[in-house]
Amino acid sequence: RSENSSTADPPKSVEYTNDVPLGSSFTTNASSVPRSPVCKPPTLGKSAELVPRARTYTVLGEIESSQGRNDEAAEAYRKALEVEPSRLETRYALAALLRKRGDLQGAAAQLRHVLAQDARAWRAAEQLGDLLLELDDARGAAAAYQTAIDDHGDDGALLMKLAKLQLEQLGLVQPAIK
Repeated sequence: RSENSSTADPPKSVEYTNDVPLGSSFTTNASSVPRSPVCKPPTLGKSAELVPRARTYTVLGEIESSQGRNDEAAEAYRKALEVEPSRLETRYALAALLRKRGDLQGAAAQLRHVLAQDARAWRAAEQLGDLLLELDDARGAAAAYQTAIDDHGDDGALLMKLAKLQLEQLGLVQPAIK
């Protein structure tokens, strides 16, 4: 290009470093340090890949789910469970997501995992009962509700669910009356 050209040269790329002279205004106000647009901080997903931690993947799943990206959320929850299979909060979250997506069998499998890890997880038993009812497994639902009652005690809502199920779908009058 000639020096007499009317078009200006594009601006040269500037590289920023963390080397700031002592005594400069940048050392007292870190927020004013210029940052290169190509030096973006790693995303949460990248962070999880660098150091796989179940909590990081769980948070990533929660973020993806809140943004409506359910496939990505399910993948993040599954990765969290690969790292730490005993994370009950992640299993609950994955079960809820799978149920929302219509994968009732998958959701039930996650709740069964919760119950296998913590037999006193009565909320998982109740949720499993609800899922099994949707899957037309009245006997399985009744067993799940009974497990929840055994673990939680005489909860009125659980007792009513079980009694209604026994009367309406299983034809069991005597157990429902108790």
